[in-house]
Amino acid sequence: MLSIVHNTIAFVKETLADAEGGHNWYHIDRVWKMALHILKKEGKGDRLTI
Repeated sequence: MLSIVHNTIAFVKETLADAEGGHNWYHIDRVWKMALHILKKEGKGDRLTI
């Protein structure tokens, strides 16, 4: 599954390379990390869908 994540990250970075600053890869990365942080704090949820 890790290779799927890495491949997806590479695809999104390339696809959004010219995206406006508010919704580029860095925005997605922040949201992803925040979702994982919330999952860790809440202690429940499906990590696959988060």
